[in-house]
Amino acid sequence: MDPQDKFKNKIEELLSDRKKFQEYIYTPPLEAVSELRRRWEDKNIKITTPILPIFKNGFKAVLHRQLITPNYEVLRFMNIVDGLELEPILFEYSFDKFVPENEWKYHLGRMYFNYGFGMKGGIKLEQINIIEFNKANGKKISDIETIWNQK
Repeated sequence: MDPQDKFKNKIEELLSDRKKFQEYIYTPPLEAVSELRRRWEDKNIKITTPILPIFKNGFKAVLHRQLITPNYEVLRFMNIVDGLELEPILFEYSFDKFVPENEWKYHLGRMYFNYGFGMKGGIKLEQINIIEFNKANGKKISDIETIWNQK
């Protein structure tokens, strides 16, 4: 079999089986942390780029978003990081431009409140806009004010 065909067959096999794909692509967190620690101790590995001071003492895990919000994603991140005995670092890119066409950024301008479950089992959510979308469009996230005049 032609090596190119063998490679294509392997790709098709991985794409057709989600479990195989994930096992091939993703490293389990405990294994990744173990490998990072091994590499950090390996004197034969040369660090050729500057390391930010925040990363010099101990192992960290990073979550980066335009705006860190107290949501389930952050809670899950904190639980995973705690289990891996890593220090959490949360970075914000608040100088990014706000455009409501971007689904992620759009939802930064809304708050959702969970009121439990309805009679048919669906989640009862109330949502309110916390910014004036037309006024915020094109501004840096750090310059946008809420409807109660808080940046």
